[in-house]
Amino acid sequence: MAEPYRIDIDSSDFDLKIGLLGSGMEEAGPVVIEKTTNLLKQELINITPVRTGKLRDSIASINFGLTGEVSTNSGYGLFVDVDTKAHKIKGNPFLRFEIGGKTIYRRQVFHPGTKGQKLRIRTLHNSKNGVKEILAKVFLDMMT
Repeated sequence: MAEPYRIDIDSSDFDLKIGLLGSGMEEAGPVVIEKTTNLLKQELINITPVRTGKLRDSIASINFGLTGEVSTNSGYGLFVDVDTKAHKIKGNPFLRFEIGGKTIYRRQVFHPGTKGQKLRIRTLHNSKNGVKEILAKVFLDMMT
C-alpha cells in the first residue's frame, strides 16, 4: 500500500504568511514552480534505472506560470513506474532481443510482467525536504 503524503503547515504568523503569499504570488509563484519542477526533474533523473538511457534522457520539464510538469516521452515510462501483468508482445514483423549475448528474433513473446519502480512516488518522497527549503527561502525573501 502506498504511503500517504501529508503537508504540514506551520501556523505561526499565519496571517502574515498568507498576506505575503497573496501579495507576492504573481512574482514568487512562478519562481517556486520553476525551482520545484527542476528539483523534481533532477530527482527523477537520479532514480531512473538506466539500461539504454532512453528513458532517463527523455525526462523533461516545462513550466506554465503557476503550474509545472515533469514527464517522459519515451513511450514506456509508465510501464517502468507501475506493476505490469504477464502479457503477450507482438513484433512488427519481428521482435529483436538478446539473451546471454545471443541475438534472438521472434514474432511474439510472453512477457512475465514486472514489479513497478514507483518512480513518481519515490521522486515526491525524496524531494519533500527540498520543496520545503524552496518554499521557506521564497517566504524569507518576501519578508526581507
